[in-house]
Amino acid sequence: MAPDADASAASPAAAAPDAASVLAASDAFDVGVLAAADAPRVLDLRTADAFADVRVGGSANIPFADLSGRLHELPPRSRAMVVVLAEPGASVPSDADQAAVFFAEIKGRPNAWNVRAFLRLPRDRERLALAGVAIRRGAVAAIDRAHLWEPSDMIARWLPRLEREMAREWGAERAFARAGSPSPSSSAAAAADGDPEASSIARPVCVDLGSGAGRDAVWAARRGWRVVALDSCAKSTARCAALAETHGVGPFVHARRVDLSKIAPAEIFALARRAGEDAELRASSAPPPVSGSSPNNGGTHGVTNERANTLPRRDVHVRAVIAVRYLRKELAAALPALLPASAAVCWFHFARGAEKTAVGRPNRARDLLEPGELRGWFGEARGFRALADGVAWLPDGRPVSEFVAVKDTGGEARFERTRR
Repeated sequence: MAPDADASAASPAAAAPDAASVLAASDAFDVGVLAAADAPRVLDLRTADAFADVRVGGSANIPFADLSGRLHELPPRSRAMVVVLAEPGASVPSDADQAAVFFAEIKGRPNAWNVRAFLRLPRDRERLALAGVAIRRGAVAAIDRAHLWEPSDMIARWLPRLEREMAREWGAERAFARAGSPSPSSSAAAAADGDPEASSIARPVCVDLGSGAGRDAVWAARRGWRVVALDSCAKSTARCAALAETHGVGPFVHARRVDLSKIAPAEIFALARRAGEDAELRASSAPPPVSGSSPNNGGTHGVTNERANTLPRRDVHVRAVIAVRYLRKELAAALPALLPASAAVCWFHFARGAEKTAVGRPNRARDLLEPGELRGWFGEARGFRALADGVAWLPDGRPVSEFVAVKDTGGEARFERTRR
């Protein structure tokens, strides 16, 4: 769950900044803050070629022409951001019109993003360098591209812990070897480029239920997971797939449009296993594509049907299921019987009481978690150890479950139980 706008960021009496005032004050902006550890995020609206020629170190590039379709890639509203404007031209409006995009009313909320200043490159290059801000040049590999978006808070907290504690049991030490490093997964980039050794690394499979635009799925894939991202919205799955390609993990994120309210729970796991098995098959043994074969011709991508039937398949297990702001109670109740031993469940969804807040939703019983409901599905009686079973609150006051459990293997528990 990405953090929402910080209500305490400004005094109620203070006038909200507008595009014109921020743009006018940008020449006096202290660019030295961009060299600090807690620097504002930097979004660069110029073309990919201009970005490669000169850029602020650690900045993310979304060309202005693509911005309207990629707003989900911007940082949470509480994060400060500095924007490098594109050169106005035939397909790019004036500086003022570019700036206005970030202060337009979005879903009834004015000043949607916390933009501190607008810069121009290469004009401001010397000013930035003199302030100690890193200036970079050259193309950036997809796997190393910076991102402004963030994974859900609880996924960012719990997934790394599960990786550390369960990697050996999952047989995933190599997959997670570079998780959290500045270049999250050089092996991922190498595998995507066809490197045989990197491609042979088996990735544990994670199922992301209600994956939305794919921020959690792509973040997990950059850490070494193979993610099956399921959502009922075609636009969301398309965004998820595009985000994975942007960040170099396209081969490891399988975005599928699935109506989770209608599909049988067992079929979800069959789908996940097939995606994992087919991907491992392609990665470990795919020869160059033969004439006439294609990803959509009914065979395995890059392998003829005859060849695919003779190749050994790895045993693929779902090692984690994550659900963030998604709930189908029938599916949750069926998971314990479907998950293998040592598999983890991370479920973060609105709890009873959300309907009483100013937001007022969700408000139907089927869309709200009752106290102890997740423990009833994933408790000791059904072979699970609960690692976290509590409630957190969003800035808007709505309560959200923080529940993590691992299906026991019969051995000693690795974790101390965490309460919030």
